[in-house]
This record gives sequence, structure tokens and C-alpha cells, in this order.
Amino acid sequence: AVQVIKKKKSVQKNERRESIVKEKLVHKVHRRLNFNDRLYIQNQIEKDSVSRIANHIGVNRSTIYKELKRGSVDGTYNAEYAQKKL
Repeated sequence: AVQVIKKKKSVQKNERRESIVKEKLVHKVHRRLNFNDRLYIQNQIEKDSVSRIANHIGVNRSTIYKELKRGSVDGTYNAEYAQKKL
């Protein structure tokens, strides 16, 4: 009886690990940022981390870093400037 209980617990642990791994492996779609995304970046960049912003929008962190580099004027990100630069 003791062995059966141990097996059930290890199965539950494995299931939890698998679900955590699945959550981390969410495939992010390659897409262009729209003006609403850029406004969100502009409003949140001082409040949130780049990782959180990227997760909220659904893109990779590198997309946000590239956007910040491309859309910044004098070290400050500007959504309208970034949109016009397309």
C-alpha cells in the first residue's frame, strides 16, 4: 500500500512539472507591432520590465528592445515617432 501511494505522488509531481514546462513553451507569433502596442510600450516602459511588456503584447523580448532602439528620441521612447518611422 505504501508503494502505491508513493507512485501516485510522483505521477502528480510529474504532471505538475509537465504543465509548468508547457506554460513556459508558449509559442509566440511573429507579427508586427501596431500603434496600440507601441502606445502600451510607451506607457509601461517606466513601470514594467521589458519581459512583462513582451509577454503582455505576445512577442519576444528582443522585439521590444529593437522597438525601443528604433523609436527612441533623445533616450525617450515615442510611439508616434516609431509609427511614423515605418
